[in-house]
Amino acid sequence: MPPHEFLGKSIDEVAPEYVAKLTHDNIEKVLQTRTKSYATYEITIQKEKRYYEIRYTPMGENRVLSTMRNITELRNAELEGKRLEEQLHQTQKLEALGRLSGGIAHDFNNALAGIIGAAEILTEEHSKGEEKEFVTLILTAANRATDLTKKLLTFSRAEVSEKYPLDAQDIVTETVALLGHTVDRAITLNTEITARDTTIIGNTSLLQNALMNMGINASHAIEKTGTITFSLKNTHLDKEYCLSSPFNIEEGDYLEIGVRDTGCGMSPDISAHIFEPFFTTKPTGEGTGLGLAAVYGAVQEHAGAITVYSEPGQGTIFYIYLPLAEPLSLPVQEKNRQLPRGTETILIIDDEELIRKTASHMLESLGFTVLTASNGREGIELFQKEHHRIDGIILDMIMPVMGGQETFSLLRDVHRDIPIIISSGFTKEKDMEQLRAKGRVFFLHKPFKKFDLAELVLRACRN
Repeated sequence: MPPHEFLGKSIDEVAPEYVAKLTHDNIEKVLQTRTKSYATYEITIQKEKRYYEIRYTPMGENRVLSTMRNITELRNAELEGKRLEEQLHQTQKLEALGRLSGGIAHDFNNALAGIIGAAEILTEEHSKGEEKEFVTLILTAANRATDLTKKLLTFSRAEVSEKYPLDAQDIVTETVALLGHTVDRAITLNTEITARDTTIIGNTSLLQNALMNMGINASHAIEKTGTITFSLKNTHLDKEYCLSSPFNIEEGDYLEIGVRDTGCGMSPDISAHIFEPFFTTKPTGEGTGLGLAAVYGAVQEHAGAITVYSEPGQGTIFYIYLPLAEPLSLPVQEKNRQLPRGTETILIIDDEELIRKTASHMLESLGFTVLTASNGREGIELFQKEHHRIDGIILDMIMPVMGGQETFSLLRDVHRDIPIIISSGFTKEKDMEQLRAKGRVFFLHKPFKKFDLAELVLRACRN
């Protein structure tokens, strides 16, 4: 309405009913108290919210001067500032939880490494009857616990994962095929692929686990019949979007992976917490609360971003944004699963006695000679005496007396070309990059199995 059309008209004629009522109430209050008053109104005009501030000033016995100011831009700026503040708080909380999760996973992985190693040795020595059955149960339970710690490490971004060019379309296609054998047959699985470029730098296992977690969660949100749709689309994230994102992403071309369901949806209160570890809406005993936390960590690990939009009764949609890479083809390598044997001499430096014993037994049973040290200082002294006959070192990173980083540097001072295998349940990618720059360095994730240990030791020593 043009300004001149307001002249001569009452507030009841030009404003919504609730604004007119509030205006009358404020004018009455000013006339009674003879003091100034302020009010802020939210008005929707052509589906757009606008905000106005009105000041009421007493002017004589029965007169009030009302002045209106459009504060829409100021109000929107305040709301955006509040949103960014909440976003920052949530990001900081997730980072703190990530550090806590990584530390917990490290302690569990140390324990699991000893349990799994000892159980594998017992399996070889007790290969029949009830004893073998119970040892198999121990291995099964320990491996299940390992899967949980892997999810914690993925969330905390502490797990070092190999990355290479891969086709995300293949991962989505395979994930949908696997879900077809997992979710209820009443749920329809669809794919919508419009992306021309689907090559990214990443880890197949991490991404497939993330998409499987999202697909299974989506199926749990659908009560009877419904649809889960995976989509692939190319998009460009501009500088403004990247700066406002809670993720550390850069402007450029991205692959958008969408996971959309027609389930029960979520309220804003729930969706604000879904990436937190151990947060779950499922009944006690039916969910770990680690699935979407692992998804969050996997996305961060791939220098990407993830968003979620949901409404109760309307379903949920997640969007994952991953940087595109140049299409490349890699040769497929088949692994020979026969246990490798060797004659090399290996020094194991680890403060956990159970790990030293089990790893020593594993390697010695395959022909290796093993020396052990319970901390970094002891390991340095032993290496200084025996370095002429030691072919490789397995080094824990978190130890008392002398930590892994300091021990690593001193080992390099004695012999700068000795292959060193970092064995840990909690090693940051940044730390590994720094160590790799110092020579022949390999990584063995705790808990490890006999084949993985022997294969890596041979590769490190004979590379």
